[in-house]
Amino acid sequence: MSLQVLHNVTSTIIHIFGGVNSTPLATLLVGLGFALLFAIIIGAVIYGAIRAFKAIPSMTTKEFIAFIALLAVVLIILGIILP
Repeated sequence: MSLQVLHNVTSTIIHIFGGVNSTPLATLLVGLGFALLFAIIIGAVIYGAIRAFKAIPSMTTKEFIAFIALLAVVLIILGIILP
């Protein structure tokens, strides 16, 4: 389902620039650009998650509760966006 959504988004972006003739090479380069951007974002999320989980043992109770609350908000937002 996620790939279908990605296809719809890229199709919409390509239709915005409808007056521009896009060759298969241009479409490939746009796709590679999106893939590279996606890989960078995923890498940053993984790096941030590892740093956050390494910091958990040294957190105070107040910081831990704030972390759990922030995690809950992120999961709620993801739950709203994904379906």
